[in-house]
Amino acid sequence: PRLKRAYRKKDNAKFHPARLIDSNSMFYVRIDRIDQDTLNRLAEDIKTAGNIPNKPQGVIIDLRSAKGGDYALCMKYLPFFRTDQKEKTHFQKIPMVILTGFKTNGAPELLAALLGKDKSAMLLGTPGAGKLFPTKEVVFNGKKWLVPQLDAQWDLSTKSGAVDVEFNPYPQIDYDQIGKKDIRTTDDAIRRACDLLKTITVLK
Repeated sequence: PRLKRAYRKKDNAKFHPARLIDSNSMFYVRIDRIDQDTLNRLAEDIKTAGNIPNKPQGVIIDLRSAKGGDYALCMKYLPFFRTDQKEKTHFQKIPMVILTGFKTNGAPELLAALLGKDKSAMLLGTPGAGKLFPTKEVVFNGKKWLVPQLDAQWDLSTKSGAVDVEFNPYPQIDYDQIGKKDIRTTDDAIRRACDLLKTITVLK
C-alpha cells in the first residue's frame, strides 16, 4: 500500500511516497532528488511505517533515477538509517539495500556512498555518474579545472561509490505502476533486492 499520497512541487518535480511492497514485507522508497521537502516526506513515511503492526523486514532505497540536490543535506538523511546509533529505531535494526545506476548523479551518489561506507546498507546495481562530490572551478597554468570539494565530515575518498553487487539495474519500473503490476517480475533490480534482504533476515 501507499503510505502517503504523491504530490507535486511548484517546479513539477514529483515526490514518490514510500510503499510497502512484496506482500508488505519491504519498505520501498524512491528518491529522485536530495532536498528538504523530500527529506521531510521521508521522515513522515518512516514514522508511519514504524507504527504499523506488521513492520517491514527490509528497506530498499531506489536512487537509480536520482540526480541533483543539496550535497550538504545528505548528512541529515543518515540518522534515519545508520546502524551505529545507540538507541536504534526499527529501521536501524533491519537490513537495507540501495539501488544505484549510471543515472544516479550528484548528491544522491554521495548519500549512497555515505550509507555504504559504514555498512549501514549494501549498494546494488552499478556506480553512479561519477559526480560524487560538488566541484569548484579553478584556473591552473592558464587552464580551467573542476576540482572536487571534499568535506572532512564525509570521510570519503574520490574512489568511493563502488557497489557491493554489480548488475544492470535498468529498466526501472514506473512508480505509478507499483501496486498495479507484479514488481518482482517487472523490475529485476527490485526483485534482487527483495531476495537479498529476505536472505539476510533468515540468516540473522
